[in-house]
Amino acid sequence: MKKRLTLILLTGVAVVGTLLAGCTNNNENTEPTQPSTATATETAEEAPSQVTIQMDQTTLPVVTWKMDNSQLLPVKGKVLSDGKPVSGVVVGIAGKRNMTTDENGLFEVLVDRSIPQSIPLQVSNAEQATVEGKAVGSSTKEALKSASGRIDVYYPIQVTEVKADPDKADQVEVHARAVVEEGFTYPKTTLDKYVIQGVVKDAQGKPVKGAMVSFTRDKGEGWSRSEPANEKGEYRLYYFPEDDEDLYLNVHVGDVQYTLPEGRVYRFPEGTSVNTDIILPETGTTIVDQPPTLVSKPAKGALYWAQAIGLSIDPSVAYTISLPQEDGSFVLKIAKAEWDKSPLFYQTAMSRFSDTEIKVGDSVPSSWIPAPSKSDPVGIAPLN
Repeated sequence: MKKRLTLILLTGVAVVGTLLAGCTNNNENTEPTQPSTATATETAEEAPSQVTIQMDQTTLPVVTWKMDNSQLLPVKGKVLSDGKPVSGVVVGIAGKRNMTTDENGLFEVLVDRSIPQSIPLQVSNAEQATVEGKAVGSSTKEALKSASGRIDVYYPIQVTEVKADPDKADQVEVHARAVVEEGFTYPKTTLDKYVIQGVVKDAQGKPVKGAMVSFTRDKGEGWSRSEPANEKGEYRLYYFPEDDEDLYLNVHVGDVQYTLPEGRVYRFPEGTSVNTDIILPETGTTIVDQPPTLVSKPAKGALYWAQAIGLSIDPSVAYTISLPQEDGSFVLKIAKAEWDKSPLFYQTAMSRFSDTEIKVGDSVPSSWIPAPSKSDPVGIAPLN
């Protein structure tokens, strides 16, 4: 009988508290102060306050994209001040959308669970905030503006076995699995793009630093452009060829654009990267499209993509980790002393140029795994 893994999603609370320190006057010679005539509401505003953004769910497992959009899940949240709902607060997702809390302090986020991601939540405006129908004071507004939270969507990680590394006595070999939705597979490591690279020189054979090589489709539509060439005149750009696609080669040096003769196109071979060396004309802006001024030949290497898994540890600590198999399984090799510290995992996209093929199951050094970005899920504790 197959065992099914049941994931329990725990409600999380993101808390930001602002404590306002009171002041006392210890000068015995000071005249006694008069009793305060402030209203009860004003006095309450001077009291310490604690603001929270409370979410129904803060962690969600990745599911596969569905035609019916069932991967989109509404998640409710609530803004509280000292445990009381705050209405009229604008909660924002950076660069995406804003939501205003209702009379019960509630708001709702529509989460796409098909993408591993960390969704930051931040109070972006508290000017219209009220508690129990009364406008909040400046101290509470400031506390609200500091309130934040997040929702993480990731592949849960389950450690299945930890054993001594047969190759290194001080290391352990951790066998684990990124848990995928039943009936589906973990994203496959794939060849993402081929590379076009080469050297741009002037008519005297000197490298042209800062030259940018680009390719355009018919009617001038942009296709791909390199970064400025380095001091050696070397450039690189990436592409994925489309069937029988005709492209136009351009070289940009400052405000000058060099092109092939009118009507001449550039067609890339399929299934390989390309090395294209270019010599610019001494006069005019037309590149002679034949050797030695334009030389193209197949080149090694390609750009590969993988949904990689890394460890949230000191970058100086080296480890190796394999790119997950279709069932999400992977192997981590790390110093036993580091593993005993119970490090947390993170998930991120890895884009890597390699002269040799990168494929599922390959063990890669930790230096290949990018540090997590703000939108990557982090702090992933393995399931027991």
